[in-house]
Amino acid sequence: PGSHRMTAERLAWEEAMAIAASTGGGDRLSRRGSFRISDSDLKMLGLPPARELAVPANTLMIADTLGFHARGPSPADMCRVEVWSFLRRNPFQPWTGLDPLSHEWIAPRRVDWLWQFRDRFRRQIGQPWKPAGIGTITG
Repeated sequence: PGSHRMTAERLAWEEAMAIAASTGGGDRLSRRGSFRISDSDLKMLGLPPARELAVPANTLMIADTLGFHARGPSPADMCRVEVWSFLRRNPFQPWTGLDPLSHEWIAPRRVDWLWQFRDRFRRQIGQPWKPAGIGTITG
């Protein structure tokens, strides 16, 4: 709780994590931009320990993922399905407009174009998605 607030301490922690990740430090997921925080770092940032939030099966969770969050241990027969999106402008641009990829004709198509490009040049740049067959999600 409270980890969604951008305090000076949180910003300093994020900067240190980014520097470490850019120089090959930290764990694999942190180097890919999914920072991991330890219990001691939570304490250093003045945050309480992580709190478990158990919900019934088939519950839709909507969260501000700027705050620290993680999936905790669960029984082996559990399944988690994520719905996520990255159809938004680059938040690091120094202006709020003039993003050609946000044009009303381009924005709805850019993700499809990205995956088609990655499919076409799979050997050269890789493709993170792999065919898994056809199936259903059961709860």
